[in-house]
Amino acid sequence: MRIDEWMDLYGRIVEEFGFDTEADRRAAELLDGMVNTTCDWSAVEELIGGRDVIVVGAALGSEPPTDGVLIAADGATTPLLDYGFVPDIVVTDLDGDVEDQIRCSEAGKRIVIHAHGDNVRSLEEYVPEFHGKVCGTTQVRPFGSLRNFGGFTDGDRAVMLADELGARSIRLAGFRFDILGQHSHHRDPEIKMAKLQWAKRIISTVTVEILPVE
Repeated sequence: MRIDEWMDLYGRIVEEFGFDTEADRRAAELLDGMVNTTCDWSAVEELIGGRDVIVVGAALGSEPPTDGVLIAADGATTPLLDYGFVPDIVVTDLDGDVEDQIRCSEAGKRIVIHAHGDNVRSLEEYVPEFHGKVCGTTQVRPFGSLRNFGGFTDGDRAVMLADELGARSIRLAGFRFDILGQHSHHRDPEIKMAKLQWAKRIISTVTVEILPVE
């Protein structure tokens, strides 16, 4: 998704949910300062480019296919580990089980952390605990080492990342837009459902195969 296209969508999202764009920018500045010496986007692109990708979401209820690059969207990290699979990439805004995500980092997997105005405290607490080359994303205009592929929730952000970095194909496992996933973390179910509708809208701009949730 081109950055101007995303910024248009972001403006509509800000208006609907009442987000603070300056808070989003301050969070991004914080994250960039923490990861700009460790991030290696070329390694992430090398992992994804030209390959089949499986993005795993929070509604995962059975063992997913593993014949591709596994990208866990935040809370999906935990069930993947429970099934015995360590995702190749974790895309997170740090509201899932962060300890499980740190385990993936310790195993040498790629971590992409997202900054927004509501997770500053989590950034400060957890980002230093990750190992290896952590990269960061933002929902405002990107700067420094941060990238903005588009995407509002961890799930659709992971999809947009895979598409932007040249995945050959993208399959979605554990994605539901009509109910809250069992591994989803949320404080307000009504707001979370509204976010899922945005996620569905954003994902519809990309060619994907959505696998049935069992």
